[in-house]
Amino acid sequence: MHFFHRYLPNARIIRPEDLILAGGAAGIAAAFNTPLAGVAFAVEELGRKLETRTSGVLLSTIILSGMVAIALQGNYNYFGHFDVQEANFDIVLPILAIGIGCGVMGGFFSRMLLWPQRYRSFVVWEWRRLHPVWFAGGCGMIVATLGWLSGGMSFGSGYGITSQIIVSDVGLPWHAPITRFLATVVTYFSGIPGGIFAPSLAVGAAVGA
Repeated sequence: MHFFHRYLPNARIIRPEDLILAGGAAGIAAAFNTPLAGVAFAVEELGRKLETRTSGVLLSTIILSGMVAIALQGNYNYFGHFDVQEANFDIVLPILAIGIGCGVMGGFFSRMLLWPQRYRSFVVWEWRRLHPVWFAGGCGMIVATLGWLSGGMSFGSGYGITSQIIVSDVGLPWHAPITRFLATVVTYFSGIPGGIFAPSLAVGAAVGA
Protein backbone atom coordinates (compact mmCIF):
# COMPACT_ATOMS: atom_id res chain seq x y z
CA MET A 1 0.00 0.00 0.00
CA HIS A 2 2.85 2.38 0.80
CA PHE A 3 4.58 1.50 -2.48
CA PHE A 4 1.52 2.24 -4.65
CA HIS A 5 0.99 5.62 -3.03
CA ARG A 6 3.28 7.20 -5.61
CA TYR A 7 1.00 6.09 -8.46
CA LEU A 8 -2.16 7.70 -7.11
CA PRO A 9 -3.37 10.71 -9.15
CA ASN A 10 -4.08 12.72 -6.00
CA ALA A 11 -1.25 11.41 -3.89
CA ARG A 12 -1.08 14.51 -1.76
CA ILE A 13 -4.64 14.07 -0.52
CA ILE A 14 -4.05 10.58 0.86
CA ARG A 15 -1.00 10.29 3.09
CA PRO A 16 1.30 7.25 2.98
CA GLU A 17 0.53 6.70 6.66
CA ASP A 18 -3.14 6.29 5.81
CA LEU A 19 -2.37 3.60 3.25
CA ILE A 20 -0.14 1.75 5.73
CA LEU A 21 -3.06 1.87 8.16
CA ALA A 22 -5.40 0.45 5.52
CA GLY A 23 -2.93 -2.29 4.61
CA GLY A 24 -2.54 -3.37 8.21
CA ALA A 25 -6.29 -3.50 8.72
CA ALA A 26 -6.73 -5.44 5.48
CA GLY A 27 -4.18 -7.99 6.63
CA ILE A 28 -6.10 -8.62 9.85
CA ALA A 29 -9.39 -8.85 7.98
CA ALA A 30 -8.06 -11.34 5.43
CA ALA A 31 -6.15 -13.49 7.92
CA PHE A 32 -9.15 -14.16 10.14
CA ASN A 33 -11.96 -13.66 7.59
CA THR A 34 -13.35 -10.90 9.82
CA PRO A 35 -13.80 -7.54 8.05
CA LEU A 36 -15.19 -5.87 11.16
CA ALA A 37 -12.12 -6.94 13.11
CA GLY A 38 -10.00 -5.16 10.52
CA VAL A 39 -11.92 -1.94 11.04
CA ALA A 40 -11.76 -2.26 14.82
CA PHE A 41 -8.04 -3.01 14.68
CA ALA A 42 -7.43 0.03 12.52
CA VAL A 43 -9.41 2.36 14.75
CA GLU A 44 -8.28 1.06 18.14
CA GLU A 45 -4.69 -0.06 17.54
CA LEU A 46 -3.37 1.85 14.55
CA GLY A 47 -5.26 5.03 13.87
CA ARG A 48 -6.95 5.75 17.22
CA LYS A 49 -9.72 7.41 15.25
CA LEU A 50 -11.40 7.01 11.87
CA GLU A 51 -10.89 10.10 9.74
CA THR A 52 -13.38 10.99 7.03
CA ARG A 53 -10.80 11.37 4.28
CA THR A 54 -9.33 7.93 4.91
CA SER A 55 -12.45 5.95 5.83
CA GLY A 56 -13.27 5.22 2.18
CA VAL A 57 -9.79 3.93 1.43
CA LEU A 58 -9.76 1.90 4.63
CA LEU A 59 -13.13 0.25 4.08
CA SER A 60 -12.58 -0.44 0.39
CA THR A 61 -9.18 -2.00 1.09
CA ILE A 62 -10.64 -4.24 3.78
CA ILE A 63 -13.51 -5.31 1.52
CA LEU A 64 -11.16 -6.10 -1.36
CA SER A 65 -8.83 -8.08 0.87
CA GLY A 66 -11.77 -10.09 2.17
CA MET A 67 -12.99 -10.79 -1.36
CA VAL A 68 -9.54 -11.95 -2.46
CA ALA A 69 -9.16 -14.18 0.60
CA ILE A 70 -12.58 -15.78 0.05
CA ALA A 71 -11.87 -16.20 -3.69
CA LEU A 72 -8.63 -18.06 -2.94
CA GLN A 73 -9.63 -20.05 0.15
CA GLY A 74 -13.40 -20.00 0.18
CA ASN A 75 -15.59 -18.74 2.99
CA TYR A 76 -13.34 -20.26 5.63
CA ASN A 77 -13.47 -20.20 9.40
CA TYR A 78 -10.26 -19.45 11.25
CA PHE A 79 -10.57 -22.58 13.39
CA GLY A 80 -12.02 -24.71 10.61
CA HIS A 81 -15.35 -26.50 10.40
CA PHE A 82 -16.57 -29.07 12.87
CA ASP A 83 -19.70 -31.12 13.41
CA VAL A 84 -21.77 -30.85 16.57
CA GLN A 85 -23.12 -34.13 17.89
CA GLU A 86 -26.51 -34.55 19.48
CA ALA A 87 -27.14 -31.95 22.17
CA ASN A 88 -29.70 -31.86 24.97
CA PHE A 89 -30.57 -29.66 27.92
CA ASP A 90 -27.82 -31.22 30.04
CA ILE A 91 -25.32 -28.88 28.43
CA VAL A 92 -27.16 -25.69 29.43
CA LEU A 93 -25.76 -25.39 32.95
CA PRO A 94 -22.15 -26.17 31.97
CA ILE A 95 -22.37 -23.64 29.13
CA LEU A 96 -23.72 -20.98 31.49
CA ALA A 97 -21.05 -21.69 34.09
CA ILE A 98 -18.23 -21.64 31.55
CA GLY A 99 -19.61 -18.53 29.86
CA ILE A 100 -19.91 -16.58 33.10
CA GLY A 101 -16.51 -17.78 34.30
CA CYS A 102 -14.83 -16.81 31.05
CA GLY A 103 -16.56 -13.44 31.11
CA VAL A 104 -15.31 -12.73 34.63
CA MET A 105 -11.78 -13.78 33.70
CA GLY A 106 -11.97 -11.66 30.55
CA GLY A 107 -12.93 -8.62 32.61
CA PHE A 108 -10.10 -9.33 35.04
CA PHE A 109 -7.71 -9.69 32.09
CA SER A 110 -8.79 -6.31 30.68
CA ARG A 111 -8.32 -4.61 34.05
CA MET A 112 -4.83 -6.04 34.30
CA LEU A 113 -3.94 -4.67 30.87
CA LEU A 114 -5.10 -1.22 31.98
CA TRP A 115 -2.94 -1.34 35.08
CA PRO A 116 0.03 0.59 33.54
CA GLN A 117 -2.26 3.36 32.29
CA ARG A 118 -4.24 3.75 35.51
CA TYR A 119 -1.32 3.60 37.94
CA ARG A 120 1.56 5.17 36.07
CA SER A 121 3.31 6.20 39.27
CA PHE A 122 3.61 2.58 40.42
CA VAL A 123 7.25 1.65 40.93
CA VAL A 124 7.22 -1.08 38.28
CA TRP A 125 5.95 1.22 35.55
CA GLU A 126 8.35 3.98 36.58
CA TRP A 127 11.22 1.53 36.23
CA ARG A 128 9.87 0.43 32.84
CA ARG A 129 9.85 4.05 31.68
CA LEU A 130 13.46 4.55 32.78
CA HIS A 131 14.78 1.18 31.56
CA PRO A 132 12.50 -0.04 28.74
CA VAL A 133 15.01 -2.48 27.22
CA TRP A 134 15.88 -4.13 30.52
CA PHE A 135 12.19 -4.33 31.39
CA ALA A 136 11.36 -5.96 28.05
CA GLY A 137 14.23 -8.38 28.56
CA GLY A 138 12.90 -9.31 31.99
CA CYS A 139 9.45 -9.89 30.52
CA GLY A 140 11.03 -12.09 27.88
CA MET A 141 12.73 -14.18 30.54
CA ILE A 142 9.45 -14.58 32.41
CA VAL A 143 7.67 -15.72 29.24
CA ALA A 144 10.51 -18.10 28.44
CA THR A 145 10.33 -19.54 31.96
CA LEU A 146 6.56 -20.00 31.69
CA GLY A 147 7.06 -21.75 28.36
CA TRP A 148 9.69 -24.06 29.84
CA LEU A 149 7.53 -24.92 32.85
CA SER A 150 4.48 -25.58 30.66
CA GLY A 151 6.37 -27.63 28.07
CA GLY A 152 5.92 -24.95 25.42
CA MET A 153 2.17 -24.75 25.97
CA SER A 154 2.23 -20.98 26.58
CA PHE A 155 4.15 -20.09 23.40
CA GLY A 156 2.66 -18.77 20.18
CA SER A 157 -0.80 -17.58 19.30
CA GLY A 158 -2.51 -20.77 20.45
CA TYR A 159 -4.04 -21.47 17.05
CA GLY A 160 -2.65 -24.99 16.71
CA ILE A 161 -3.70 -26.36 20.08
CA THR A 162 -7.08 -24.58 19.97
CA SER A 163 -7.85 -26.12 16.59
CA GLN A 164 -6.99 -29.58 17.93
CA ILE A 165 -9.26 -29.10 20.94
CA ILE A 166 -12.18 -28.04 18.73
CA VAL A 167 -11.93 -30.80 16.11
CA SER A 168 -10.78 -33.65 18.37
CA ASP A 169 -10.79 -34.87 21.96
CA VAL A 170 -7.36 -33.54 22.85
CA GLY A 171 -7.06 -32.62 26.51
CA LEU A 172 -4.92 -29.90 28.06
CA PRO A 173 -3.01 -29.97 31.33
CA TRP A 174 -4.48 -27.99 34.21
CA HIS A 175 -1.78 -25.32 33.99
CA ALA A 176 -2.34 -24.47 30.30
CA PRO A 177 -4.86 -21.62 30.78
CA ILE A 178 -2.87 -20.19 33.69
CA THR A 179 0.47 -20.09 31.89
CA ARG A 180 -1.05 -18.72 28.70
CA PHE A 181 -2.94 -16.08 30.69
CA LEU A 182 0.21 -14.95 32.48
CA ALA A 183 2.37 -15.11 29.34
CA THR A 184 -0.03 -12.89 27.42
CA VAL A 185 -0.26 -10.33 30.23
CA VAL A 186 3.51 -10.17 30.68
CA THR A 187 4.01 -9.87 26.92
CA TYR A 188 1.61 -6.94 26.80
CA PHE A 189 3.43 -5.25 29.67
CA SER A 190 6.71 -5.56 27.76
CA GLY A 191 5.40 -3.15 25.12
CA ILE A 192 6.38 -5.30 22.14
CA PRO A 193 4.15 -4.60 19.10
CA GLY A 194 1.89 -7.52 18.29
CA GLY A 195 2.97 -9.42 21.39
CA ILE A 196 -0.56 -9.81 22.65
CA PHE A 197 -1.33 -11.97 19.61
CA ALA A 198 1.59 -14.35 20.17
CA PRO A 199 3.24 -14.40 23.61
CA SER A 200 6.31 -16.16 22.25
CA LEU A 201 7.35 -12.87 20.65
CA ALA A 202 8.38 -11.62 24.06
CA VAL A 203 11.21 -14.13 24.13
CA GLY A 204 12.86 -12.10 21.37
CA ALA A 205 13.02 -9.17 23.75
CA ALA A 206 15.21 -11.16 26.09
CA VAL A 207 17.59 -11.99 23.25
CA GLY A 208 17.62 -8.37 22.05
CA ALA A 209 18.21 -7.05 25.56
